[in-house]
Amino acid sequence: MKIKQGPLKCWDIYSEHLANQTKSFNTNCDIETLKRYQCKLGWYTDLPSIIRSYEYDVLVLTDNSKQIIWTNKEFSRMTGYPVNYAIGKKPNFLQGEETCKVTLGRIRNNLKKGIPFNDVVTNYKKSGSIYKCKINIFPLKNNENDITHFLALEMQVR
Repeated sequence: MKIKQGPLKCWDIYSEHLANQTKSFNTNCDIETLKRYQCKLGWYTDLPSIIRSYEYDVLVLTDNSKQIIWTNKEFSRMTGYPVNYAIGKKPNFLQGEETCKVTLGRIRNNLKKGIPFNDVVTNYKKSGSIYKCKINIFPLKNNENDITHFLALEMQVR
């Protein structure tokens, strides 16, 4: 039996190998950027181990007052907001009516305790659509053991 071959009708070709290489490249870029911040701000945290140990799409770095000072480029894809729009804002600009107040309370309490934690929060994209976001948050400490920043590893979940 001969199979009739025609023109390629779809360019939606997925290569797991290429996807893994791209993820690895992005992870390495994220690590290098955070290492520059680490040198500048003096954190004593093993950032490469954290980043390689958790699944994430988006990284959000905040100062101690929870204002965003850096995000990776995937932030725009996940939220619809440009990265430069987020800088200087607190992450709560992504929250809205359906964001659970109990979840926000847990997040606030864990940030005050200064311990690593994870949770799932309902956020809003720029378009107004809702998405669930799994967050892993790590306090970043200086050599005096003071928390100076927080790093959130985020991933949209279903």
